[in-house]
Amino acid sequence: MSIFSDFIAGLVRDAQSFGVSPTIFVALYLSTWPLWYYTMWRVVSGWHNKDRSKMVRGVWSNRFVTVLPYAYVLIAGGKGMPWTWYAFAVGVPLVTTSMFLHKTKDDVWMDKWWDKYSAVLTKFKRH
Repeated sequence: MSIFSDFIAGLVRDAQSFGVSPTIFVALYLSTWPLWYYTMWRVVSGWHNKDRSKMVRGVWSNRFVTVLPYAYVLIAGGKGMPWTWYAFAVGVPLVTTSMFLHKTKDDVWMDKWWDKYSAVLTKFKRH
């Protein structure tokens, strides 16, 4: 078997052990990959252009697509995943995202990091 088919088979086994539809779980899991990269591009693009609203939307969108397959397991009444796993897979990303976005409201903090980012870019442009 190829690496990809082994990977899909593993996702199907996971879905079955969670007690949810393998088709829906695998579809959600695979469809969130390109969305994850797109939302990261939005975050970086927002950072690069000093556009906080684009960055904030990108961060929340990224968190959403990251937890979507596992939120499906929780909503669909899946089994086999302890509640502590949900706290880790859903709670930690939401808490850390909230903490980061709270910091982005601080103009001094943002200016400091934008200045550092600009300094790094300047170094790369000289070479």
